[in-house]
Amino acid sequence: MVCHPDLQRLHREKGSSDNQLRCTERVCIEIISFICLCRKVLRLKFKERQIVETRASEINVKSSATGFVTCLILGRILTPLEPSDRSHHKVRIDGTESDRKSPRPILRSISAAMIASLTNAETLLEPFSPQVPTAEVVEALNRWYHKSEVLTYDREHAEIKCQLPPIWKQMIARLREQSPGVAWRILDFGCGTGFEAEQLLNHLKPDGIVELWCYDLSPEMLDCCRSRILPRYPAAHFITSLDELPAGEGHFNILTTNSVLHHLPSPQQTLMRLQSKLSSNAFWLAGHEPSSRFYKNESCSSSYDRFVSQHRRRRWLSPSAYFGFLSRKAGIRRTPSQAAATAACATGMLKREPSPKVVSRIVDLHVAHSRAEAMAGRGFDLEQMERQLANNWRLHWSQSYSFMGAFYERNLPERWRKEAERLANQFPRDGANFCSVWQRASSPDS
Repeated sequence: MVCHPDLQRLHREKGSSDNQLRCTERVCIEIISFICLCRKVLRLKFKERQIVETRASEINVKSSATGFVTCLILGRILTPLEPSDRSHHKVRIDGTESDRKSPRPILRSISAAMIASLTNAETLLEPFSPQVPTAEVVEALNRWYHKSEVLTYDREHAEIKCQLPPIWKQMIARLREQSPGVAWRILDFGCGTGFEAEQLLNHLKPDGIVELWCYDLSPEMLDCCRSRILPRYPAAHFITSLDELPAGEGHFNILTTNSVLHHLPSPQQTLMRLQSKLSSNAFWLAGHEPSSRFYKNESCSSSYDRFVSQHRRRRWLSPSAYFGFLSRKAGIRRTPSQAAATAACATGMLKREPSPKVVSRIVDLHVAHSRAEAMAGRGFDLEQMERQLANNWRLHWSQSYSFMGAFYERNLPERWRKEAERLANQFPRDGANFCSVWQRASSPDS
């Protein structure tokens, strides 16, 4: 092997041995080769438009050498089978169905089309053989996911720091208008890192808050909330179980949630469970929940699809995207979804490890990521919520925002910022997210 002159010079200056020099060059060659392979896979995928269809009962590959190569690469790198299941299939390249003599295998990943057609966690988890009730798996996955995410949560969610505070200021102003001079007893359900509790402390008079209880099932998130809130309100309580709430009915007159409902298997049942702890005229401040109306609106979804297509093309030229991909494949950087999937198998809750994509769909159970998923029932529709909760809650105020899907508009190129503004003016109720203020309805059921 003939080493590059620049490498030779650099190692001579550092006094490295010939073996170290050759080793460094081999590592560089391996990295460059792997990046080239990734680029070839992308070119094959988008140039030839070959479809690799992975199903629980068969693998059917379209005829052509390109399709065969794509299947080998994507099947091993992107959507691998469990090791014990790989021998269950014979892959043909003649366009016919594969022979399958052994029992149906279970895949580690589920296609986007399958996820779009599923509306509950039980169906999503079925291929991975859950050993405990679905509700327990969903709760555990959320706990592991947010444990892994706690250190980066505020930094990676720009909307928490920049987009939401002005909206929460409006929500709290609405609260003060409806009930001036009230002594507030607050239950912050799903407090996370303490964002909504901090907003209440910012915009309500300190002497107007009699009690503040912060609940989260993640001890790590709760610790972060505690360090954020205690210096400002030393009398606050922090709990990981609802059984620790004060005994008796009607104790709290404010319920706050922020980016919580879409994690719950049944938000309506959770609200019913909390209702006994709320006074008959209590307010509920619900912040940052996903709306299915954005994807159901053809103008919004088509603009978003065009933006995502352009965004993906730009990422091919981004060194950070390649570095992130290599880091994840090498196990250097683990996503919260990967950490939760591994923990679910290690504890015996699931027999087979789901892919990170499946875990993210279970953690964000009510979040739509496409028009197909929205039409299948993912996401909330505020008008439908108003009808469903009419017996117990009355909607006072709402605001819809995020007119470029999951992307924060302030960080977009100017062209797409203007497009988001146009959509917001034309369809003010159809943003990808919404905040709302509710009050308990005076009815026999409340």
